[in-house]
Amino acid sequence: MTTALIPTPVAGSAEAFINAASSPAGCKQRRHNVAVFRKTFSDLAGWRTAPVATRLAAPVDVRGFAAWSALANQVPIDADYVGAVNTSWGLQAALVHPALVSSFTDTAQRIGFASKETERQWAILSKLVAITGLRPEELHRHRFNTVRDELIDVVRLQHHGQTPKTLTTPLHGLEATLTALGILNSAAPKAGTTDSRREHWSVLTQSAPVLTATMRRYLAQLDLSLRPGSVAVTDTSLRHLADYLVEHHPEVTTAAQIARTHIEGFKAWLVARPGYRGHRQPVKSTIGMRISNLRSFFERIIEWGYPDAPTRNPVFAGGMPIKDRPLPRFLDDPDAAALLAAARKLPEVFDRVCVEVLARTGLARASSSASPSTPSSRSAKVSGCAPRSASSTPIDTYRCTRGSRPSSTSGSSTAVSNPRLDCCSSHVAARFHRPGSTGRCASLRAPPAWDTSPRTNSDTRSRPRPSTAA
Repeated sequence: MTTALIPTPVAGSAEAFINAASSPAGCKQRRHNVAVFRKTFSDLAGWRTAPVATRLAAPVDVRGFAAWSALANQVPIDADYVGAVNTSWGLQAALVHPALVSSFTDTAQRIGFASKETERQWAILSKLVAITGLRPEELHRHRFNTVRDELIDVVRLQHHGQTPKTLTTPLHGLEATLTALGILNSAAPKAGTTDSRREHWSVLTQSAPVLTATMRRYLAQLDLSLRPGSVAVTDTSLRHLADYLVEHHPEVTTAAQIARTHIEGFKAWLVARPGYRGHRQPVKSTIGMRISNLRSFFERIIEWGYPDAPTRNPVFAGGMPIKDRPLPRFLDDPDAAALLAAARKLPEVFDRVCVEVLARTGLARASSSASPSTPSSRSAKVSGCAPRSASSTPIDTYRCTRGSRPSSTSGSSTAVSNPRLDCCSSHVAARFHRPGSTGRCASLRAPPAWDTSPRTNSDTRSRPRPSTAA
């Protein structure tokens, strides 16, 4: 009599998940969860392609099986789902990696972390492993930094731009524990420092040694002639390109193999990356700077005759993005007439003149700024006019009396010398109020109430023409 052999469940399969239960009731419950999962998503591939909202709407036990299956089969999960779901990632990862969770707990407690903090660190590590689709032992420093930043960006969006301490504190302790375990080779260097760049280059060298050697040789030459900040910016641009090639085109290991198609793909990849300071993508000035640095890199290594230089520059001059600059806004005729009518009702002559000069000459606001609502801070940058203070001479567009204005207590005039203001006054008077002119600003041609002296020919500021006599 022969006994039928029961096949051993394949690791990572649904049967292995069901048989891992500690009791018959647990096996029954897990079998039900697997059935619901298959009915809703068919398989793990269908679950990954389903919208995040659909996956979040599944029961908790079904989400737990999905997390276990993804971790056991090393299938990467999008960071949006990992950051939003409340699945017990630490529990599922402990089922998949029982030996590692034991050594991780012992190491964390040995270096001084409490049991509660150790559990939080393991849960964060489980999320990072789920996003990458790797085993925890395969998280070297650069991969760890990349997936850590990705998870932080997702959580920050959920908390209105703020990163909670419930994430940053376990992350900081996790780096110390992984360093003690030997998974990370050193403690985290500060972002943007020389140590972090050097470590990133060492990681890239393992995949593309010739390409990284060419880039670092070029950076060494730049270091002799440019400022350290400029070299650091170029360093970041070249590492971005090397990152893209290693991840999406591993067959490209030299600079000579980089073609135009690779640059086009790099530009799309660069736009899809998250931007700085909470931006969802880099601004156009940042993208233009990166592309410009790459164009200079290829131009110079071709000109300097590097053996790894391509035959032609794959970055074209017309590939730089154009910054978004709004077109200037213009007033139509009714609005312009309403503006001038309102300006003529302003109480002070200076304010009326400033608006009139801007309207008639077409000067931009940046060339001549005036603030009628704040008399003490008004300034006019027209024809070399200095900022007008409370004690300077008001500009009269009919008769620009040099250096005099009415006293606040009597009808006498107080002399205030201001050569630059006198220059502005003469220009304004000559522009708008020549004797006998019939301009359209009649309200500005009326003499001020305080100027009762008779008008003479000496009041005009017309400059005498030079004599043509021999």
